[in-house]
Amino acid sequence: MKKKEHVLELEIRRLIYNFILKHPGVYLRQISRQLQIPKTTLDYHLRYLNKNNLISDKKDGEYLRYFADEKIGVYEKKVLNIIRKKTYLHIILFLSMYHKSSRQEIAKDLDKSPSTIYSCLKKLLELDIIQDFRDKKIVKYKLKNEKDIDKVLIKYKNSLLDKWVVFFFDYLDWIYSNKHILIFLAKYNEKKILQLIEDIFPNPYHG
Repeated sequence: MKKKEHVLELEIRRLIYNFILKHPGVYLRQISRQLQIPKTTLDYHLRYLNKNNLISDKKDGEYLRYFADEKIGVYEKKVLNIIRKKTYLHIILFLSMYHKSSRQEIAKDLDKSPSTIYSCLKKLLELDIIQDFRDKKIVKYKLKNEKDIDKVLIKYKNSLLDKWVVFFFDYLDWIYSNKHILIFLAKYNEKKILQLIEDIFPNPYHG
């Protein structure tokens, strides 16, 4: 096995590695499109980086997602894998904001069918990212390790390549760092935050 500096001697290999480092969980087509590298060429270099333990891949449905091994932990990989899918990300954001909600509330707020939300919630339960409980006769859901999930999302917000997600977690990061001025911050960003919530959740239950 070659040393890291030898593996990354080629400029194209450094470019690929640094992109994965910055955008953990990306798949081949995304890397190819962003870096404008042909898939056959890219596949060769990905295999080489993997063989030399600079990156790893994880099967996610029909895709292989890539991570830089030295930077990503097992829990982070699990969360990053699932939030690459927009509906899962929106459910996690929703539960991060409203904490405890039923399937019907989530479906209505996200403007998705109950069956779609049910499938996503089932997967999130299997991954141990959320948990369910009964509130009287209604089954509700909440994040299992909310603070840990928030930390992952804040840490890798820029890798999601989505401006509103970056804004959302910049705001969340500010809250964690400046709890003593939370009330002022909420007032200062009120219009932006309300617009952001409307963009993510088209039919808000919680006015």
